[in-house]
Amino acid sequence: MLLHGCASTPSVTPQQISEKAAPVFGENFKLFYVPSRGVVMDAQFIAISKTTSKTAMAIRLASIISKSADSKLNIAVGGPNSAKSAVVIENAIELSAKGTLTHLHLVFVGNPQDSIGPENSVVSSGGKFTTVPYAL
Repeated sequence: MLLHGCASTPSVTPQQISEKAAPVFGENFKLFYVPSRGVVMDAQFIAISKTTSKTAMAIRLASIISKSADSKLNIAVGGPNSAKSAVVIENAIELSAKGTLTHLHLVFVGNPQDSIGPENSVVSSGGKFTTVPYAL
């Protein structure tokens, strides 16, 4: 007997994240999608991310975000696991030049309960932060 489906992350596609962010930015924005690898793997990723900000995903996002020190950047970040997306944002901001991201506007597409940490990180770095909840 095979049992499955106990706990899973919701299915949220890059297209859905983009559609949620579009009313904020129009068509002028980048999308950074944070994929899910399942509940257990995502929980492990989040735990590791709390001890080190240097995950490959955070490094990739930080390299994009750091460009907002010199020019305007509108970026939407989200994925199926809102808490995972939030920790990636926090770590990416930590890896970027703090206090110099005045041209950054980041839209977090996820659970508003997960937005506090990323919002504090973005705003303390000089950027603008908007939360767009997704209903699942």
